[in-house]
Parts: sequence; C-alpha cells; structure tokens
Amino acid sequence: MDENEDGTASYDATGVGQLETIWGEGFLSPGGAAEVGRIIAGVGIEGADVLDIGCGTGGAALVLAVEHGARSVTGVDVESYVVGEATQRVAHRGEAGRVRFLRVPPGPLPFPDSSFDVVFSKDAIIHVQDKRALYAEARRVLRPGGALCVSDWFRGEGAGLDADVDAFIASSGEEFFMQSLHQGGELVTSAEFVDVTLEDRCEWYHAEATEELSRVQGTLRDTFLSNLGVEVYDGTVKFWEVLVEATRRGVLRPGHIRARKPNQGQHAPAP
Repeated sequence: MDENEDGTASYDATGVGQLETIWGEGFLSPGGAAEVGRIIAGVGIEGADVLDIGCGTGGAALVLAVEHGARSVTGVDVESYVVGEATQRVAHRGEAGRVRFLRVPPGPLPFPDSSFDVVFSKDAIIHVQDKRALYAEARRVLRPGGALCVSDWFRGEGAGLDADVDAFIASSGEEFFMQSLHQGGELVTSAEFVDVTLEDRCEWYHAEATEELSRVQGTLRDTFLSNLGVEVYDGTVKFWEVLVEATRRGVLRPGHIRARKPNQGQHAPAP
C-alpha cells in the first residue's frame, strides 16, 4: 500500500516503521509477547501446528514458536511487504525450519481440511469484511478439538456509528470492518465452534494507548522525526489522540475471542 497523506499507517516500509517504533519489532498491534500469551491463555500450544492469520511482520509467530513451543507456525497475510519482512526476521533468528510465511489473497485458505491444531490471529480480522466466511475457513482447517484464539478491535456494544470510531477508521487510512465483541462471538458460534469465550481488553488498552501517546510525544519524538519525518509524526500523534479518547469512552474496545472446534462426533449447539 502507499503511504497516506496524513502519515498514518499503511503496510509498506513507512507504515511498518511507524507501528514497530511504538509496538516493537515484529508487531503491528499492541502488547507484544505478553499479549500473545494472553490471547492463547489456557490453550496448549507446545507441539502444536499453528496457523497465524494476518501475521504481519512475524513477531507473534516467533513468540508462538520460541516462547510457547509450537511445533510449526504458518503465517499468512495479504501484504507482500510484511510477508517479506517476516521471512527475513525468522531467517535471522534461525527459525525458518518451523516458522514460515505465505502471501495469500483474500478468500479461502490454501490448506487442506484439518491441517492445524490452533488458528491464531492478532488484531487482523478487523480488515476482513466477510468475517463469517473467514471463521468457517478457520473451522475447516482446524483438526477436531482444535482451538481458535483471536484478538481484534471492536466497537462498543450498541455504539453504532460513533464519531470517535469513525475518526479512528478514517485516520488509519485502512479498510476496517468493525462489530462489537458480542457480535464477534455470535459469528464464531454460528460457524459451529463450541466453548466460545469473550474477553474485553478496553481498560487495559486505554492505559496502554495513553502511555504510548506519551512516549510518541516524548522519548520517541526524535526517532520519529529523524526516521519517518514530520508528516508521519504529526499523523501518528493525531491517530493516537483518537485511540486514547475512543478507548476512554469505551466506543473502541479491543478484545479476545477463544473457541474450540468440536471433537469427532460432537455437534455444536444451534446458535
């Protein structure tokens, strides 16, 4: 993607540099390794074959493999640039044997049925318009009893077309398709997953976003200006001001969804 005129994120070198400056190398969304661990809380990752949907530049995939002991991690993304960056990152870390990345177009996943033990996604499904189809694909490629572990950005319950959420979408320069956390859970249930649990992360991220804005305006300011320029810096400040306000008001609410594909012979309850 091309850089946006206001300097906000696109997944080219500039956009990746902007986000990784704030969130850390390999991460295009907040929380780093600790948040990856929280997304998969209670799910056995050691020895598992994991699919990472919307893998970005590979930070989460490396955490799943190196820190949590996944046997293999396959990351997929629609953006060529981030797949290239992720591939270089795992090669540098010596993990190319069990962590790989593929560029895939939107639509059906290019894997046989029952290929993975865990389907993981960190803050990427917001870009997907047909979420119902994606969750159906996630269920298809999971082995019986496999786990779905997702974090994403959600609207507040009943928030509708709130001005702060619309400002968040507009200032991002990206295509975002948002729903509430509860609606996300209903979609996962309708895709015939079981044991669906939801976790609201709004309070946590409001505190994080407030601290991130402080760093952008303080210790990270010179890094932004020297590496990315004044337009990107100004756009970043404006975007984070929107994040802080939208999470303070609760109209933008990051959250987690966890669920499980039924075992052989087990049927999901009717939604």
